[in-house]
Amino acid sequence: MKYIFMIKFIGVYILFSIASYAQSSFSLRQAIKQAALNHPYLKIAQYNIPISQSDIITAGLKYNPQLNNQTLLLFDKGQFADNSSFLISGRNRQDWWQFTQTFYVKQQRQRKIDFAKENVNLITKSNEDLKRNLVYEVANLWLDTWILQQKLILLTETKNNVDTLVRINENRLKNEVILPSELTRTQILSEQYQLEILSTERLFSTQSKSLAFLLGRNDSVNVTEVDLDFQNLPQTLDSLLALGFRQRTDIQVNQQAIITAESNIKLQEALKYPQPELGIIINPQNSIMYAGIFATLPIPLFDRNQGEIQKSKVIKQQAELQLSTSQQQAQIEILNAYNLYQTAKQNLTRFSNIVDKSRLVVNTVRYAYLKGNTTIIDYLEAQRTFFDTQQFYNEALQDLQKKYIHLLYVSGWIQQLVE
Repeated sequence: MKYIFMIKFIGVYILFSIASYAQSSFSLRQAIKQAALNHPYLKIAQYNIPISQSDIITAGLKYNPQLNNQTLLLFDKGQFADNSSFLISGRNRQDWWQFTQTFYVKQQRQRKIDFAKENVNLITKSNEDLKRNLVYEVANLWLDTWILQQKLILLTETKNNVDTLVRINENRLKNEVILPSELTRTQILSEQYQLEILSTERLFSTQSKSLAFLLGRNDSVNVTEVDLDFQNLPQTLDSLLALGFRQRTDIQVNQQAIITAESNIKLQEALKYPQPELGIIINPQNSIMYAGIFATLPIPLFDRNQGEIQKSKVIKQQAELQLSTSQQQAQIEILNAYNLYQTAKQNLTRFSNIVDKSRLVVNTVRYAYLKGNTTIIDYLEAQRTFFDTQQFYNEALQDLQKKYIHLLYVSGWIQQLVE
């Protein structure tokens, strides 16, 4: 019987080890770096860069020359004039061969190339801003998964303590030291913790799968330590504001949008000038050779690209207003995030002191109960208070971590976690 138990134990241990090995474990910083590389939506957005780069190639292309031919045949009562084929005798036809080329003026081609390049820079900045938002999303989901893991650990530890008490009370009931109701109370509490463990496990599994998707993985994902350096951040509000204006990717996008709009204005101003078309003409007429030149120039009486010029200027005004608005928003967000972060640090310190006191209380009451110096009600109340206090502490710790991540996000410093 003993050997059978050992075999079962080894089998369960091996299965558990295999299941644990199949999981991929990530700390917070590792998850952020993984998301920056493999986030599915970020990988999709990366294609926008080569797509926009193809516009540079298109803008750099020169106009193709044009070849034009016109052939007129000479008929006389339904027949050719010399009774010969028009393919053989040039006297029966007139040919018009025209070879022309359209030319850019006022640096129109270079303006197109410059605008295409600035548009690539804009899309690149937009992708960086998308990465900043997605990394922030992943960090918050990781912390939500982490708090569920901590709750599971706390629930399991508490249930083990209660189960130990159940076994003790079963023996004490046999010895008629306690009443049956005391054993029932401890059994009910153990069952309550078991139900809460099952519910938390299901929620943890759901969160873990969502996190795995954002990390671009198909296997299970497990969370490990919160490896944040709370000192790796400017401590003064003025430094954070300056950092935010310099490193926030949304502000960089708006700054690049102004540069792109200015490039577009230059392009549209250049396109108001007509593009001449020049070439040569070869015109054999009834075996008599003629040659000359061809030139055409649109006369800009009504169309001088007024609409596109006006639109490009309005787009620049819109980008300037967007930049001003984003800077004001950044200032408010950094100020609020900084204050909330300081409050979260103070709250965690308070909860830390309360947890130490509640742990001392539950150990004292547990010892007193086992000695028969207090009631089961006092012990269960102390146990529940300790559990709630520990959970509040974990939530306060998570709140501090989230406030820190949010401060990194609004100040633009969250990009440092990717490096």
